[in-house]
Amino acid sequence: MGKKTRKKRQSNNKSTQQHPKKEEDNNDTNTNSSVLLQRIRHSDPRTRHAALAAVANTLLDTSRTTAPKTPNTLLQAIRERVLDADLDVSQVAAGCLANYVTIVASLEAPPPVNTASTTAGWTLVLVGRLKQCYEQLLAQNSTQEDDNSKSKKKKAPPTSVAKLQKQWLALAVQCLRTLCLLTETNPEAVGRLTSGMDATPRRDFHQTLLEWMQQCLWFYGSSESEQSFHGFYNQILTLAARTLHSAWDDNADLLLPWREECGDAFQRGVELLETIMKQPQNIPVVAQLHCTGAFLTARPFVDSQQAIACTQQTVLPKLTLQVGSFSWTTAEALLGAYQDASTEWRKEQADDALEKEIIRKVEERKEPSRDIAKRQKAQKEAKKKSEDEKMQDDTAAVPEIKEVNEDAMDDAEEQHKQQVETQQALEQARDAWNQFLLPLHLSLELLANLTSAIIEEEEDQEMVMDEDWGAEQEAQWMQEQQQMQQNGNKQSAEEEVLQKLLLDSPLPQQLKQLSLQVYQIPSNLVFPEQSRCDLEDLQSKTMACLGNCWENISQWPAQAVSWSELQQAAVTATGLGKEGLVSAMVIALRTYPTVRKEWQPDHVSFWLNELGNTSNNDTVRRDICTMLGILCSQEPHPAEVNQKICAALLAASEAATNSVVVPCEILNVLMDMYGNDEDEACCHTSVFESLHVLSHFQRSIPTLKQKLKHQPTVDKVEVEQWKETLLNGSRFVQYKKGQL
Repeated sequence: MGKKTRKKRQSNNKSTQQHPKKEEDNNDTNTNSSVLLQRIRHSDPRTRHAALAAVANTLLDTSRTTAPKTPNTLLQAIRERVLDADLDVSQVAAGCLANYVTIVASLEAPPPVNTASTTAGWTLVLVGRLKQCYEQLLAQNSTQEDDNSKSKKKKAPPTSVAKLQKQWLALAVQCLRTLCLLTETNPEAVGRLTSGMDATPRRDFHQTLLEWMQQCLWFYGSSESEQSFHGFYNQILTLAARTLHSAWDDNADLLLPWREECGDAFQRGVELLETIMKQPQNIPVVAQLHCTGAFLTARPFVDSQQAIACTQQTVLPKLTLQVGSFSWTTAEALLGAYQDASTEWRKEQADDALEKEIIRKVEERKEPSRDIAKRQKAQKEAKKKSEDEKMQDDTAAVPEIKEVNEDAMDDAEEQHKQQVETQQALEQARDAWNQFLLPLHLSLELLANLTSAIIEEEEDQEMVMDEDWGAEQEAQWMQEQQQMQQNGNKQSAEEEVLQKLLLDSPLPQQLKQLSLQVYQIPSNLVFPEQSRCDLEDLQSKTMACLGNCWENISQWPAQAVSWSELQQAAVTATGLGKEGLVSAMVIALRTYPTVRKEWQPDHVSFWLNELGNTSNNDTVRRDICTMLGILCSQEPHPAEVNQKICAALLAASEAATNSVVVPCEILNVLMDMYGNDEDEACCHTSVFESLHVLSHFQRSIPTLKQKLKHQPTVDKVEVEQWKETLLNGSRFVQYKKGQL
């Protein structure tokens, strides 16, 4: 009976332990979080620093692929440490915030709830800390100058002063890094600066960034500058210019009020940007390009003569220089070094993994204690038996064993050192490749923005009449309309001047040459890691620039567009490079009738094969459909070609069972091909009837409407376009029914 009672108690204990398991896990998590918070807020700065460093290397490691489980209380504690009196602690805390923003921005899944609002609140804290860093650095510089003047001798700052200056500079770098990431990824962060209720945050933001940029200029121009400080100032200038560029880009609510509130400061800021762009030496190219982007964003609010002069004398020459800087000789050398370093690193990783696997297998092999005792006994007997023989060698054996152990330790240290050196070599090779491409990427982005939708007409404001509406209100409304019209005319005139400057520069020829170069990849070239994607991104940006120029600049030379060259590039294009190329080809076909005359039968066959190629994504297949539709609807062609293209389009629409993009575009193309009954050279009615195109419309429109209802969250503009296509398709069916 006692045994039964005992078992019953065990059973009861077991059941009570199983039910609250999840609650206990949560308690453990809460306990760990509480302990971490205590360490972050500990009175000892070394404890705070260690806790924050641990968070940066675990919870907020930027290599994560999932959302970090960081409660708001932890983020709040980290944010508090940004203002820590210990500069090392403050620096690590700012780095943690930057890591968190980086991780959240890189996630494909939606970020945690209220993440945007939480991180947006960091903006004012970071600006305040940056302002303090600047003031403290000035104070340190002033102290150093006083000491030098007293001694009447120029000398390097004392070690303690230099160390303190570097600490403030390092903290400024981390704060700027976080602020830059916020302005690029979180619209609410910039929204905190655009409030009309209080202009102080907006003024402090601009003043602090411009002061730091001015300080960097002073450093570069000073003959007493310490070489060890250059890295800090390079990062600070680049990050400050990038932050300003990101904050101003497409955000007139931030730029325009600041100009109206602080006109003198705005003008000084523009002049500072010009000064940085014109500096020939010392200043990082990327920083100059971000200053160029900030200036181009502010250009509509700058005096027109000043804007035109700076664009002609500084902006276009700088962009021309960068666009013409690409060289396959340099690229091959960098990629070769990158590949060698990557191969060596993979070899080191494989050797390390093999060694760990051997150790793991040895540890997993659990030998029974009886076998161990037998083996040890046999070894002891063998040792005793040969004791006399080894006696004479004992003296020599000890140092020999010691030497072997030391050699083993030396081998381990050497192996670790080799791994570190190999990893550093890989990082340096990767950075060299990225630094080669980054200025060119930035230049192309700036040029694409400069040439995209250059002239935009403002919509007339609707006149809303209320009870108080009278002659005075009507006169004010008319005055506003006239002002808008004048602004539009002024902008149009300025853009015409800009177009002429662009056409008179070497940029058109440089762009064409670059578009040919980036697709002529050497056959023996090997792309390590993500470098192939980097090149495809460069190809895409190049074609985006060309497409904008073809579409928006009416006087762009038609002879600069060659369909045969575009077709040749399409044969080897992949990934983003193919997307950008096909999109530009669509623009070329729409814009230049001469290009459409260059089509050959083998071109049609090539694109029909690409349409059926399942490795191409929906974007590429959609643009292929558009190209074929332009050819068939705007150029006379035989019925056989029309039938071949129409059959391929119908087959592609039927095959796209999970897509809305391709079938909707095919409906648009078919309506263009067969909507103009009077032009029999393009609209082949016999093909329309023989392939039962009308039946395809009647089947596909209801199906696409159902798909559209269950379509995941996408761009609202695209959804409206698809709805318009389906509506036009229904009208097209009614029109054709009336005709037949």
